Amino acid sequence: MTGMLCIHGMQEVPMSKQEAEKLEPISSRIPKDLLSSIDEIARLRKRNRGEIVREALSFYADIMADYQIAIDRMKDPTDQVQGEKEFLKDLGWDI
Repeated sequence: MTGMLCIHGMQEVPMSKQEAEKLEPISSRIPKDLLSSIDEIARLRKRNRGEIVREALSFYADIMADYQIAIDRMKDPTDQVQGEKEFLKDLGWDI
């Protein structure tokens, strides 16, 4: 175990050395109202602020990756657009 602690709700849980080594610290200034929202979400989910921020950033990164794929496909003239009926037929849905 390291000296680092992960806070779950109001209880501090020791973080293993392996878990701690996977994390890099960052610093950011955010509006107070956003911080209040993060704290409220953390309280409701019984998680700490860092867990909520990590989860939100991971979610955002996933969405942006999907968005970039969509943009790349829209710009690719060889990527054919498929209509709804053709799409459902390809899925084997006879609607």
